Amino acid sequence: MHIDERADEIKICAYCPLMCKNVDAFHRHDGTETSAPHIRNMMLQKILQEKENPKDHPPETHLEEAAEVLYKTTLGGESTAWCGESMDIRANMIAGRTDVVEHGYAPPAVEDVRHRSQREHNAYGEPHNQRFANIDSTVLNRFQDRTAPSVGLWIGCTTAYYEPEIFESLAAILDASDVAAGIVEEERCCGLPQYKLGLRDTALDLMEHNANAINNRGFETLVVDCPECYRALNDYYPHFGHDISPEIVHSSQFIQTLLEEGTLELNSTVSETVSYHDPYELSRHTAPIDRNEYDTSDIHEPPREVLDSIPGLHREELRHNRNKAFSCGGDIGVRKMHPDVAQKVGQTVLDEVVTAGADTVAVASPECKRHLSETITENDLNLEVASIPELVARTL
Repeated sequence: MHIDERADEIKICAYCPLMCKNVDAFHRHDGTETSAPHIRNMMLQKILQEKENPKDHPPETHLEEAAEVLYKTTLGGESTAWCGESMDIRANMIAGRTDVVEHGYAPPAVEDVRHRSQREHNAYGEPHNQRFANIDSTVLNRFQDRTAPSVGLWIGCTTAYYEPEIFESLAAILDASDVAAGIVEEERCCGLPQYKLGLRDTALDLMEHNANAINNRGFETLVVDCPECYRALNDYYPHFGHDISPEIVHSSQFIQTLLEEGTLELNSTVSETVSYHDPYELSRHTAPIDRNEYDTSDIHEPPREVLDSIPGLHREELRHNRNKAFSCGGDIGVRKMHPDVAQKVGQTVLDEVVTAGADTVAVASPECKRHLSETITENDLNLEVASIPELVARTL
């Protein structure tokens, strides 16, 4: 079982007397004891103990009992960030979820993601043959027509299907910087959403396809806006034997470099007060896969430095920021299985934005933009959500 590889960490978390549950984004709003991090680990510890001393039932049967509990988390890593022992609770949950799936106890919502991903190559189930249909065709055609560019743009599922303005803004930034870039026309979901749900085989199939598609393009640099895609390509792909030839750079890092080199000039004023929300895949989970410390390998400053370069923009820091930032609740597993909790988690972030006195939430993740925008609409709030590329493009 996959949890055997994490037995020591699971045991420590299961019997830990500390209260990391008080900062766990899901548990704060769910309130049930079973969503507390140490209880989730205790379920896995029970299975490991019964493997050593089997009684009337094989330990695998307890995976069915654990199935619902293991999906009561955003996998955002708040608990690990505050943990005195730096235990990677997220990795424990992914291992447990993978065992749940492989032993036939996957919840219906997880099976739905599996079927969608196998049929349409994305977790949303949107038509693969319409992947780029929402993007301005005049913009998209320029990128499709370039045969051997050194820079590539990875579009990603959420941007392609729901937030095409992010890609269009990145395109405008590159055009203003005289950077000729291309895209990976054969791209599919990066596989990390499936992997986090325990759908390892589905994830590995997506990773193998994308690695080949990327490497065949011959890019030197691949600019990625989605933090899940960024982490998958940088970390999980090599871990599973799929090395990526180009350097993987987050969009905020790439824009920061353009500004530092002087190839991108921001001319117009953006008179807004913004608060930047750190997405957890950038602020806590950039590398490595099994995480015991949070340090400068995480991407905290490039998004802030880009925002601070925008004329007229004033930035107010959220109370919980960088590696202590709260999840926004936009994880597909939580949105599908616990939508009420997902919205409450997003509302917590928006409450901090209001307290900070900002009128705009700046994000570095298309998932964060989509989820927080929907939460604002649901609660009739007078706030805007804008991605960093969109805010930068307003100055061109």
